[in-house]
Amino acid sequence: MSTKYGNDWDEFVGYALMAHRAVPQSTTRYSPFYLLYGREMRLPTEDDLTLEKFVTDGLSRRDSIQHHLEMLADRLKEAYQIVRENKRIGRERQ
Repeated sequence: MSTKYGNDWDEFVGYALMAHRAVPQSTTRYSPFYLLYGREMRLPTEDDLTLEKFVTDGLSRRDSIQHHLEMLADRLKEAYQIVRENKRIGRERQ
């Protein structure tokens, strides 16, 4: 497809959104993706998409997944607290 007249811009919106979501913002110091999912964005080629990554020594798959979810919740809670503090500081500076 030709980009000569810009008729295919809609094919690139997804890439622009992915780039925006992956970059840490100056106010929050976190990427939008991190604040939503509690981890940095990875392309499918960078991530093991199987559940085997959750299985650790001595833990069942269910316990490993539960442990992963608890760690994720803790990281998100910490990130949200930092974002709220940064927003408060930003309001005070105005």
